[in-house]
Amino acid sequence: MNRHKIWEYIIQIVIVIFGVFLGILLSEWNNDQKDNNRQKVFLSHMASELNGHKNQLDLVIPYHESITKAVDSVISNSSKEELKTAFIWDGAWGKIPKWQGLKLFPLRTPTYESAKFSEVLAGMDSELLESITGYYESVNSYNTLCNGISEKILDINSQTEYVDVLLLVMIIKGDVLGTEKGIKASTDSLIQKIERKL
Repeated sequence: MNRHKIWEYIIQIVIVIFGVFLGILLSEWNNDQKDNNRQKVFLSHMASELNGHKNQLDLVIPYHESITKAVDSVISNSSKEELKTAFIWDGAWGKIPKWQGLKLFPLRTPTYESAKFSEVLAGMDSELLESITGYYESVNSYNTLCNGISEKILDINSQTEYVDVLLLVMIIKGDVLGTEKGIKASTDSLIQKIERKL
């Protein structure tokens, strides 16, 4: 074999290797683009979900603040005997001024739940992922709290005293209202982080 043929084979091998390498690079670039597009779609849906949370919290926080003030007033203006009377469903809630129900609505999380089962979260920026995960852990705790209080309300019977119901409503002041305000602040912060990524 002469030197010319050897160089010809070497050049062909280099061209093939370069072509394969270029193909791999393009394939990875294409996959990265698809992942980025999926993340942008996910973040856009998440921003909509978070805006829904924010709107819901904007409605319930003022109500929960007013209802807890009303319950404070009822407790301070009632005698011990009145508070020890049996709470009877028929008209009993009317004793609490401005009462329109508990208004404990769990925050829906379909976007996050679907993302957990896809690979969208895997390639996400770690700081943003930590913020998203922390936010939804808070939402999950809030939803559990709301469901627990709702169950306790359903357990009210003819033996339940009026003060017990009022104290149950006061949990809204201590636990629920603080959690709602914390989630609302987190919502605003997370929306800003997401908008910077979009």
